[in-house]
Amino acid sequence: MKLTLKEAADAVGRDKSTLFRAIKTGTLKSIMNDSGMIFIELDDLMAHYPPENADTRMNTKKRGRPTGSRKNNPDSVQSVDTGLSKEIIRLEELNKDYRQQIEFLNAKLKADELRVADLMVDRERLGGRVQHLEQDIDALRNENAVQKATIYSLNTQKDTLDKRLMALEDSINQMVSNQPDNTKKTILQKLFA
Repeated sequence: MKLTLKEAADAVGRDKSTLFRAIKTGTLKSIMNDSGMIFIELDDLMAHYPPENADTRMNTKKRGRPTGSRKNNPDSVQSVDTGLSKEIIRLEELNKDYRQQIEFLNAKLKADELRVADLMVDRERLGGRVQHLEQDIDALRNENAVQKATIYSLNTQKDTLDKRLMALEDSINQMVSNQPDNTKKTILQKLFA
């Protein structure tokens, strides 16, 4: 039959902490389920804490410990002290390991924070550079638009001048064609001299 830690403590008239220490030192067998509850077999419990007879019960305090049991059994006190000392040493080692891990993680966090700060500076610098390049591109687009407008205007002026030149040549050709041959020659020589 399996008993919970509280049921087992009540059954033998001890504190749960007493039974828990016995489990920790390995003198009392226990089973732990997935949710962390501790169970103790009744046979193991009775083997470790046999039932008290009427004479012993008369000398027992409320918590179920016989009066003067530590004085009468110094070996049990020494074994508890040894078990506690080992547990304290183990916990101090764990504490030391955890502190080292915390120091390492804090150092890593500071390094990561510095790296993030460096990346933020790089990001701002690159953002400014991108903004400058965008302004240059806009200026070039504006220059290109102005150049296209200038080219269009010049082409328009050229077309107008070409038309005027053609009209002028037609007028000259008509004037020359209406003149006698020797006058034609003189006019053409004056024009193209």
